[in-house]
Amino acid sequence: MRRVLAFLVMSLFTVGVVAATPSPASADTLQGIYKLVNDRSDKCLDQSWTGGTEDKNVQAYVCSNPGTNQQWKWVTTGDGRIYFINVRSNKCLDQSYSGGTADREVIAYPCNGNANQYWRLVNLSGSTFSLQNTRSGQCLDQSWSGGTEDRAVIAYACDGSKLNQKWIALTV
Repeated sequence: MRRVLAFLVMSLFTVGVVAATPSPASADTLQGIYKLVNDRSDKCLDQSWTGGTEDKNVQAYVCSNPGTNQQWKWVTTGDGRIYFINVRSNKCLDQSYSGGTADREVIAYPCNGNANQYWRLVNLSGSTFSLQNTRSGQCLDQSWSGGTEDRAVIAYACDGSKLNQKWIALTV
């Protein structure tokens, strides 16, 4: 049922983009609050909260309801870029940078408008898509080390064939 709903959401997105503008990068029709589900693990993008205390870490975790730490408000800029605000913490999905150098770490960080907090939908295919960071060009990736699932969500070189870089948007 979730995949059918996700397919319908992405189908409407695709129709809206084609009908509204020739630019396939536009995600304006997807503004709202969504859960992002990894296509490989079926886990939700989740800002970690340990013992009720906010943590900056972003992970792939078993989907829960209502799970506001798994809900992300999509805000578009009108030029195809999106930033994601966690509903529970009000912090942005952010690729960490150390001394101006891209880090693989993806965190929830106070929204500041920096390019490492903006993402684009790429590799659209049916109901799935990848999220590419506009500053580094790397994609949101649930880590799989040696074929073993890891909770870590990182930024990694985009590869449209990797299911761990594919996400599905579910309306909340």
